[in-house]
Amino acid sequence: MRGLGVVLEYICYMLLAAAAGRDIRERRIPDAYSGALAAAALLDGAVQGGTGDGACWAARLAGLFFPAAVLAVWASVRPGSFGGGDVKLLAAGGLYLGVGRACAAFGLASLLCGAYLGIMLAWGRLKKRDTVPFGAFLCAGLAAAQAAGDSILRWYLGG
Repeated sequence: MRGLGVVLEYICYMLLAAAAGRDIRERRIPDAYSGALAAAALLDGAVQGGTGDGACWAARLAGLFFPAAVLAVWASVRPGSFGGGDVKLLAAGGLYLGVGRACAAFGLASLLCGAYLGIMLAWGRLKKRDTVPFGAFLCAGLAAAQAAGDSILRWYLGG
């Protein structure tokens, strides 16, 4: 059944690319993208059975709640910092990747966004009050975590 897992992986990459494009253009991530990613995660979990390349169900459920909860709390403390679409996309991505890779994805997305902001502020292309579509960086982080999540997590944790 690994063939179906590969197909689901590519579907997830396409969903992430589409979500990033919508977030860049419209500053919103439609629920359909997060829902489709969550459906792919459930199907992948059923196909993988929590073994091999896929995350076990406990890691998937922790990935569904933990990283998105952190993002939701952050959005509550700093209104406007993240939108609901970002939170839902990270939750669906966490369900697909598991908690470790989802945390790596969020960390990488934050690093990429921070680097982008630093460069754009230094070049005078952005002002301190301008906003950027974090969902695009989150999609890049989720895709990278899917491709090389364990390596990213080891690097991120200093191992």
